[in-house]
Amino acid sequence: MNYAIVLAGGKGQRFGNEQISKQFIELTGVPMIVYSLKIAEKNKNIDEVCIVVAEKEEDKVRHWIREYGITKVKYFARPGKERQQSVFHGLQEIPAKGRDTVMIMTSVCPFVSQKTIDQHYEMIRLYDATITVVKATDAITFKAEFLLFSSVDVYGKIGEKRFVESQLGFLDTMDVRNVYAYSKRASENLCVCYRQRGVRVKIVRPTQIMGGGVALDDGRIHIDFISQILNQHRIVLKGDGSQVRSFLYMTDAITGILTVLTDGEDGQTYNVSNEDAEASVWEFARIMSSCAKEQIDIERSMEADKYDVEVKHAVSYVTASSEKLRSLGWMPRISLEDACKNMMNYYGIETIE
Repeated sequence: MNYAIVLAGGKGQRFGNEQISKQFIELTGVPMIVYSLKIAEKNKNIDEVCIVVAEKEEDKVRHWIREYGITKVKYFARPGKERQQSVFHGLQEIPAKGRDTVMIMTSVCPFVSQKTIDQHYEMIRLYDATITVVKATDAITFKAEFLLFSSVDVYGKIGEKRFVESQLGFLDTMDVRNVYAYSKRASENLCVCYRQRGVRVKIVRPTQIMGGGVALDDGRIHIDFISQILNQHRIVLKGDGSQVRSFLYMTDAITGILTVLTDGEDGQTYNVSNEDAEASVWEFARIMSSCAKEQIDIERSMEADKYDVEVKHAVSYVTASSEKLRSLGWMPRISLEDACKNMMNYYGIETIE
Protein backbone atom coordinates (compact mmCIF):
# COMPACT_ATOMS: atom_id res chain seq x y z
CA MET A 1 0.00 0.00 0.00
CA ASN A 2 1.24 3.45 -0.89
CA TYR A 3 0.17 6.32 1.40
CA ALA A 4 0.51 10.07 1.04
CA ILE A 5 0.48 12.48 3.98
CA VAL A 6 -0.56 15.99 2.97
CA LEU A 7 0.65 18.62 5.46
CA ALA A 8 -1.94 21.39 5.80
CA GLY A 9 -1.47 22.58 9.37
CA GLY A 10 0.90 25.48 8.84
CA LYS A 11 -0.06 29.12 9.30
CA GLY A 12 2.09 30.46 6.46
CA GLN A 13 3.45 33.41 8.45
CA ARG A 14 6.09 34.14 5.80
CA PHE A 15 3.27 34.46 3.26
CA GLY A 16 2.22 37.72 4.95
CA ASN A 17 -1.48 36.95 5.38
CA GLU A 18 -2.61 36.70 8.99
CA GLN A 19 -6.28 36.24 8.09
CA ILE A 20 -6.04 32.98 6.19
CA SER A 21 -3.44 30.22 6.03
CA LYS A 22 -1.68 29.98 2.69
CA GLN A 23 -2.96 26.44 1.96
CA PHE A 24 -6.52 27.81 1.94
CA ILE A 25 -5.85 30.84 -0.26
CA GLU A 26 -7.53 30.53 -3.65
CA LEU A 27 -5.57 30.27 -6.87
CA THR A 28 -7.85 30.95 -9.88
CA GLY A 29 -10.84 30.31 -7.63
CA VAL A 30 -9.64 26.99 -6.19
CA PRO A 31 -8.13 26.60 -2.67
CA MET A 32 -4.42 25.81 -2.81
CA ILE A 33 -4.82 22.55 -0.88
CA VAL A 34 -7.25 21.20 -3.46
CA TYR A 35 -4.52 21.28 -6.11
CA SER A 36 -2.30 19.06 -3.94
CA LEU A 37 -5.17 16.67 -3.27
CA LYS A 38 -5.96 16.49 -6.99
CA ILE A 39 -2.33 15.65 -7.72
CA ALA A 40 -2.46 12.76 -5.22
CA GLU A 41 -5.87 11.69 -6.52
CA LYS A 42 -4.60 11.51 -10.09
CA ASN A 43 -1.39 9.62 -9.38
CA LYS A 44 -1.65 5.91 -10.09
CA ASN A 45 0.87 4.98 -7.38
CA ILE A 46 -0.89 6.64 -4.42
CA ASP A 47 -3.59 4.50 -2.81
CA GLU A 48 -4.72 6.43 0.27
CA VAL A 49 -4.21 9.93 1.66
CA CYS A 50 -3.98 11.36 5.18
CA ILE A 51 -4.43 15.09 5.69
CA VAL A 52 -2.75 16.78 8.65
CA VAL A 53 -4.95 19.79 9.41
CA ALA A 54 -6.18 21.76 12.41
CA GLU A 55 -9.46 20.58 13.89
CA LYS A 56 -11.18 23.92 13.22
CA GLU A 57 -10.30 23.65 9.51
CA GLU A 58 -11.31 20.01 9.00
CA ASP A 59 -14.97 20.64 8.12
CA LYS A 60 -14.17 22.97 5.21
CA VAL A 61 -11.48 20.58 3.96
CA ARG A 62 -14.03 17.76 4.03
CA HIS A 63 -16.42 20.03 2.09
CA TRP A 64 -13.80 20.59 -0.63
CA ILE A 65 -13.08 16.87 -0.78
CA ARG A 66 -16.73 16.25 -1.60
CA GLU A 67 -17.01 19.27 -3.92
CA TYR A 68 -14.00 18.31 -6.03
CA GLY A 69 -14.59 14.56 -6.05
CA ILE A 70 -11.50 13.54 -4.05
CA THR A 71 -11.84 9.86 -3.11
CA LYS A 72 -8.44 8.83 -1.75
CA VAL A 73 -8.58 10.81 1.53
CA LYS A 74 -9.17 8.25 4.30
CA TYR A 75 -7.48 9.73 7.37
CA PHE A 76 -7.11 12.99 9.27
CA ALA A 77 -4.43 13.93 11.80
CA ARG A 78 -3.66 17.03 13.85
CA PRO A 79 -0.60 19.23 13.26
CA GLY A 80 2.21 19.65 15.75
CA LYS A 81 4.19 22.74 16.65
CA GLU A 82 6.84 21.89 14.07
CA ARG A 83 6.75 20.19 10.68
CA GLN A 84 8.40 16.98 11.95
CA GLN A 85 5.75 16.64 14.66
CA SER A 86 3.00 17.01 12.04
CA VAL A 87 4.63 14.29 9.94
CA PHE A 88 4.84 12.03 13.02
CA HIS A 89 1.13 12.54 13.79
CA GLY A 90 0.29 11.61 10.21
CA LEU A 91 2.42 8.46 10.43
CA GLN A 92 0.63 7.47 13.63
CA GLU A 93 -2.74 7.79 11.91
CA ILE A 94 -2.15 5.63 8.83
CA PRO A 95 -1.97 1.80 9.09
CA ALA A 96 1.31 1.48 7.15
CA LYS A 97 3.37 -1.66 7.73
CA GLY A 98 6.07 -3.84 6.19
CA ARG A 99 7.02 -2.65 2.71
CA ASP A 100 4.28 0.02 2.51
CA THR A 101 5.54 3.42 1.35
CA VAL A 102 4.66 6.87 2.66
CA MET A 103 5.04 10.07 0.64
CA ILE A 104 5.10 13.39 2.50
CA MET A 105 3.44 16.14 0.44
CA THR A 106 2.95 19.83 1.08
CA SER A 107 -0.45 21.43 0.53
CA VAL A 108 0.96 24.54 -1.16
CA CYS A 109 2.74 23.23 -4.25
CA PRO A 110 0.04 23.22 -6.92
CA PHE A 111 2.44 22.63 -9.82
CA VAL A 112 4.14 19.38 -8.78
CA SER A 113 4.11 17.13 -11.83
CA GLN A 114 2.96 13.53 -12.01
CA LYS A 115 6.39 12.73 -13.46
CA THR A 116 8.10 13.94 -10.28
CA ILE A 117 5.89 11.74 -8.11
CA ASP A 118 6.38 8.74 -10.39
CA GLN A 119 10.14 9.18 -10.18
CA HIS A 120 9.92 8.90 -6.39
CA TYR A 121 8.22 5.54 -6.69
CA GLU A 122 10.85 4.37 -9.15
CA MET A 123 13.66 5.37 -6.80
CA ILE A 124 12.05 3.94 -3.66
CA ARG A 125 12.51 0.49 -5.16
CA LEU A 126 16.27 1.08 -4.95
CA TYR A 127 16.63 3.20 -1.81
CA ASP A 128 14.99 3.44 1.62
CA ALA A 129 14.03 7.09 1.19
CA THR A 130 13.97 9.77 -1.51
CA ILE A 131 13.53 13.53 -1.55
CA THR A 132 12.78 16.02 -4.31
CA VAL A 133 15.68 18.41 -4.92
CA VAL A 134 15.54 21.16 -7.52
CA LYS A 135 18.77 22.70 -8.68
CA ALA A 136 18.92 26.39 -7.88
CA THR A 137 19.04 28.07 -11.26
CA ASP A 138 19.28 31.67 -12.30
CA ALA A 139 15.83 32.77 -13.48
CA ILE A 140 17.30 34.09 -16.71
CA THR A 141 17.90 30.50 -17.82
CA PHE A 142 14.14 30.28 -18.30
CA LYS A 143 13.97 33.49 -20.36
CA ALA A 144 12.34 35.43 -17.55
CA GLU A 145 10.37 38.55 -18.44
CA PHE A 146 10.75 41.67 -16.31
CA LEU A 147 8.63 44.82 -16.21
CA LEU A 148 10.24 47.91 -14.69
CA PHE A 149 8.11 50.70 -13.22
CA SER A 150 10.18 53.73 -14.13
CA SER A 151 9.02 57.35 -14.23
CA VAL A 152 8.73 60.34 -16.52
CA ASP A 153 11.22 61.98 -14.16
CA VAL A 154 13.98 60.31 -16.21
CA TYR A 155 13.40 62.89 -18.96
CA GLY A 156 14.75 65.85 -16.99
CA LYS A 157 14.46 69.30 -18.56
CA ILE A 158 13.49 69.18 -22.22
CA GLY A 159 11.27 72.21 -22.66
CA GLU A 160 7.58 72.88 -23.09
CA LYS A 161 6.69 69.82 -25.10
CA ARG A 162 5.50 66.30 -24.42
CA PHE A 163 8.22 63.80 -23.68
CA VAL A 164 8.70 60.97 -26.17
CA GLU A 165 10.52 57.78 -25.29
CA SER A 166 13.54 58.42 -27.52
CA GLN A 167 14.49 61.78 -25.94
CA LEU A 168 16.18 62.61 -22.65
CA GLY A 169 16.86 66.07 -21.30
CA PHE A 170 19.28 67.66 -18.84
CA LEU A 171 19.54 66.52 -15.21
CA ASP A 172 21.82 68.48 -12.90
CA THR A 173 23.98 66.04 -10.91
CA MET A 174 24.43 68.69 -8.20
CA ASP A 175 20.68 69.06 -7.59
CA VAL A 176 19.69 66.88 -4.63
CA ARG A 177 16.16 66.60 -5.98
CA ASN A 178 17.43 64.63 -8.97
CA VAL A 179 18.47 61.60 -6.91
CA TYR A 180 15.12 59.96 -7.74
CA ALA A 181 15.39 60.65 -11.47
CA TYR A 182 18.96 59.35 -11.62
CA SER A 183 17.98 56.19 -9.72
CA LYS A 184 15.31 55.53 -12.34
CA ARG A 185 17.80 56.09 -15.16
CA ALA A 186 20.18 53.67 -13.45
CA SER A 187 17.40 51.10 -13.07
CA GLU A 188 16.56 51.31 -16.75
CA ASN A 189 20.22 50.83 -17.66
CA LEU A 190 20.48 47.79 -15.37
CA CYS A 191 17.54 46.29 -17.25
CA VAL A 192 19.42 46.79 -20.52
CA CYS A 193 22.44 45.04 -18.98
CA TYR A 194 20.36 42.04 -17.94
CA ARG A 195 18.96 41.77 -21.45
CA GLN A 196 22.45 40.66 -22.47
CA ARG A 197 21.90 37.58 -20.29
CA GLY A 198 18.57 36.73 -21.85
CA VAL A 199 16.08 38.56 -19.64
CA ARG A 200 13.16 40.01 -21.57
CA VAL A 201 12.68 43.58 -20.35
CA LYS A 202 9.89 46.08 -20.79
CA ILE A 203 9.82 49.51 -19.13
CA VAL A 204 6.88 51.78 -18.35
CA ARG A 205 7.17 55.48 -17.54
CA PRO A 206 3.86 56.57 -16.02
CA THR A 207 2.97 60.18 -15.36
CA GLN A 208 1.46 61.19 -12.00
CA ILE A 209 -1.03 58.46 -11.04
CA MET A 210 -4.16 59.51 -9.15
CA GLY A 211 -6.41 57.33 -7.04
CA GLY A 212 -7.45 56.22 -3.58
CA GLY A 213 -5.43 54.26 -1.07
CA VAL A 214 -2.50 56.67 -0.83
CA ALA A 215 -1.44 58.02 2.58
CA LEU A 216 -2.47 61.63 3.14
CA ASP A 217 1.12 62.59 3.95
CA ASP A 218 2.48 61.07 0.74
CA GLY A 219 3.55 64.46 -0.62
CA ARG A 220 2.30 64.28 -4.21
CA ILE A 221 0.22 67.17 -5.50
CA HIS A 222 -3.17 65.52 -5.64
CA ILE A 223 -2.80 63.99 -2.17
CA ASP A 224 -1.62 67.32 -0.75
CA PHE A 225 -4.77 68.93 -2.10
CA ILE A 226 -6.98 66.19 -0.67
CA SER A 227 -5.32 66.53 2.73
CA GLN A 228 -5.74 70.31 2.69
CA ILE A 229 -9.42 70.07 1.78
CA LEU A 230 -10.02 67.59 4.61
CA ASN A 231 -8.09 69.57 7.22
CA GLN A 232 -8.38 73.20 6.15
CA HIS A 233 -11.29 73.29 3.64
CA ARG A 234 -9.00 75.16 1.25
CA ILE A 235 -6.10 74.52 -1.13
CA VAL A 236 -2.81 76.33 -0.67
CA LEU A 237 -0.44 76.26 -3.64
CA LYS A 238 3.31 76.27 -3.17
CA GLY A 239 4.35 78.97 -5.61
CA ASP A 240 2.32 80.42 -8.44
CA GLY A 241 0.99 77.07 -9.70
CA SER A 242 2.25 77.57 -13.24
CA GLN A 243 3.99 74.17 -13.50
CA VAL A 244 2.21 71.88 -15.97
CA ARG A 245 1.68 68.23 -15.11
CA SER A 246 0.08 65.20 -16.75
CA PHE A 247 -2.29 63.23 -14.54
CA LEU A 248 -3.45 59.64 -14.95
CA TYR A 249 -6.21 57.80 -13.11
CA MET A 250 -5.16 54.49 -11.56
CA THR A 251 -7.43 52.28 -13.68
CA ASP A 252 -6.00 53.78 -16.87
CA ALA A 253 -2.51 53.24 -15.42
CA ILE A 254 -3.27 49.58 -14.71
CA THR A 255 -4.64 48.85 -18.17
CA GLY A 256 -1.73 50.69 -19.78
CA ILE A 257 0.86 48.77 -17.80
CA LEU A 258 -0.85 45.44 -18.52
CA THR A 259 -0.95 46.32 -22.22
CA VAL A 260 2.83 46.81 -22.19
CA LEU A 261 3.30 43.57 -20.29
CA THR A 262 1.22 41.53 -22.74
CA ASP A 263 1.77 43.32 -26.06
CA GLY A 264 4.84 45.53 -25.66
CA GLU A 265 8.14 44.79 -27.35
CA ASP A 266 11.16 43.43 -25.54
CA GLY A 267 13.72 46.14 -24.73
CA GLN A 268 11.30 49.02 -25.24
CA THR A 269 10.10 51.88 -23.02
CA TYR A 270 6.51 53.14 -23.01
CA ASN A 271 5.03 56.32 -21.58
CA VAL A 272 1.74 55.74 -19.79
CA SER A 273 -0.06 59.07 -19.91
CA ASN A 274 -3.34 60.78 -20.71
CA GLU A 275 -2.84 63.85 -22.89
CA ASP A 276 -6.39 64.97 -22.12
CA ALA A 277 -5.58 65.13 -18.39
CA GLU A 278 -2.85 67.76 -18.55
CA ALA A 279 -3.15 70.87 -16.41
CA SER A 280 -1.11 73.46 -14.58
CA VAL A 281 -1.06 73.07 -10.82
CA TRP A 282 -3.33 76.12 -10.60
CA GLU A 283 -5.79 74.64 -13.13
CA PHE A 284 -5.71 71.31 -11.30
CA ALA A 285 -6.58 73.05 -8.02
CA ARG A 286 -9.49 74.83 -9.72
CA ILE A 287 -10.84 71.55 -11.14
CA MET A 288 -10.65 69.86 -7.75
CA SER A 289 -12.27 72.84 -6.07
CA SER A 290 -15.10 72.90 -8.62
CA CYS A 291 -15.80 69.20 -8.04
CA ALA A 292 -16.44 69.66 -4.32
CA LYS A 293 -19.92 70.32 -2.95
CA GLU A 294 -18.62 72.75 -0.35
CA GLN A 295 -16.77 75.92 -1.27
CA ILE A 296 -13.02 75.36 -1.48
CA ASP A 297 -10.87 78.49 -1.68
CA ILE A 298 -7.50 78.47 -3.43
CA GLU A 299 -4.52 80.46 -2.16
CA ARG A 300 -0.92 80.90 -3.30
CA SER A 301 2.06 80.77 -0.93
CA MET A 302 4.87 82.56 -2.75
CA GLU A 303 7.31 81.97 0.15
CA ALA A 304 7.71 78.37 -1.05
CA ASP A 305 9.48 79.68 -4.17
CA LYS A 306 12.29 80.89 -1.91
CA TYR A 307 12.69 78.10 0.64
CA ASP A 308 11.14 74.87 -0.61
CA VAL A 309 13.64 72.82 -2.67
CA GLU A 310 10.82 70.85 -4.31
CA VAL A 311 9.32 74.10 -5.63
CA LYS A 312 12.52 76.02 -6.42
CA HIS A 313 13.93 73.24 -8.59
CA ALA A 314 10.72 71.74 -9.96
CA VAL A 315 10.63 71.08 -13.70
CA SER A 316 8.11 73.50 -15.20
CA TYR A 317 6.66 71.17 -17.82
CA VAL A 318 6.16 67.43 -17.19
CA THR A 319 3.88 65.85 -19.78
CA ALA A 320 4.37 62.80 -21.95
CA SER A 321 3.18 61.44 -25.26
CA SER A 322 1.36 58.10 -25.14
CA GLU A 323 1.41 57.63 -28.92
CA LYS A 324 3.70 54.60 -28.69
CA LEU A 325 1.44 52.88 -26.14
CA ARG A 326 -1.71 53.80 -28.06
CA SER A 327 -0.25 52.02 -31.08
CA LEU A 328 -0.68 48.80 -29.07
CA GLY A 329 -4.42 49.47 -28.80
CA TRP A 330 -4.54 51.16 -25.38
CA MET A 331 -6.72 54.20 -24.69
CA PRO A 332 -7.23 56.12 -21.42
CA ARG A 333 -10.86 56.24 -20.30
CA ILE A 334 -11.06 58.54 -17.26
CA SER A 335 -11.11 62.33 -17.60
CA LEU A 336 -9.25 64.54 -15.15
CA GLU A 337 -12.53 65.78 -13.66
CA ASP A 338 -13.84 62.24 -13.12
CA ALA A 339 -10.48 61.21 -11.68
CA CYS A 340 -10.74 64.06 -9.16
CA LYS A 341 -14.29 63.09 -8.21
CA ASN A 342 -13.43 59.42 -7.79
CA MET A 343 -10.45 60.21 -5.61
CA MET A 344 -12.30 62.81 -3.52
CA ASN A 345 -15.19 60.40 -2.91
CA TYR A 346 -12.73 57.76 -1.77
CA TYR A 347 -11.42 60.10 0.94
CA GLY A 348 -14.93 61.10 2.02
CA ILE A 349 -15.17 64.47 0.28
CA GLU A 350 -18.62 65.03 -1.20
CA THR A 351 -18.65 66.00 -4.87
CA ILE A 352 -21.21 67.49 -7.24
CA GLU A 353 -23.12 65.18 -9.55
